[in-house]
Amino acid sequence: MPEELLDEGHLDTEPPADVTFDPAGLGSSGDAAPAWDGDALACSQTYCHGATLTGGTILAPRWNVVDGSQLACGKE
Repeated sequence: MPEELLDEGHLDTEPPADVTFDPAGLGSSGDAAPAWDGDALACSQTYCHGATLTGGTILAPRWNVVDGSQLACGKE
């Protein structure tokens, strides 16, 4: 995982971005199977947005929405 803006693996390929999820990370908890949709600019099936977490309501948060509405579970 790149730590700096110009590190290999960050800005060295043409768009769309490569998005990967750590199989041992929080997004994969509870047998969730996170996925990225580059056309919709959204991820889905992540634990932290309700795929396997009770109460989550933003099941496919949009990465290009920056008004704060996509931040927390339970937000619409």
